[in-house]
Amino acid sequence: MPLTTISPREAPPGYPFEFERTLTLRDGIFARVRPVVPADAEVLARAIAEADEETLYMRFFTPVVRYDEARLRYLVELDYRHRFAIA
Repeated sequence: MPLTTISPREAPPGYPFEFERTLTLRDGIFARVRPVVPADAEVLARAIAEADEETLYMRFFTPVVRYDEARLRYLVELDYRHRFAIA
């Protein structure tokens, strides 16, 4: 699922639209950056499952990461005030 702009109808409560950006990387490639939404859970779960041990350690400070549904929800269901993440 590519990162896309979130429509106001699909946005979770408190979604901060002002943090959506399209950035141009040094090599000229465009990158879309936006706050994480619950719909990102499947992509995040796949990325965690496919990551190597070093990547998991650098992201989560532990070599073995087991993410059940509750922990995955914790990562994608944000209040955008006290818990915030971008993708």
